Amino acid sequence: MIKYNAQVIHTNENIEEEVTLRVNGYELTCFANICPYEIILSKIYPVIFGIDDYDVCIQNNSKETNMRRIGDGYAYEIKGKIMFDTIDAGIQIYDEQLAYDYKYLNNEYVCLNTERLNVEFL
Repeated sequence: MIKYNAQVIHTNENIEEEVTLRVNGYELTCFANICPYEIILSKIYPVIFGIDDYDVCIQNNSKETNMRRIGDGYAYEIKGKIMFDTIDAGIQIYDEQLAYDYKYLNNEYVCLNTERLNVEFL
């Protein structure tokens, strides 16, 4: 798992697990499934990212890396390269199921449509 330093740019008063972060040039709205301390706006925290429930399709003739939020929830379209148990989309996201279910796609560029982008504050 790759650790990143992410700046908190927004929290949701109605949904305490929702947080918007700035990291590696991306602005990501995530579900904070693990947060052992109080989050303060504008502060920078060490985090790792994860994904839940996704579909995978191969990017034909493309080596695009990108993360695009779908709608107002936590769903994302993630385009990047699978490297065993990680997808590299400019941010590396670990998911052990990638290594088990999609090992035949190792070193391929894919598009993941995920139901939820998770963040864990370390």
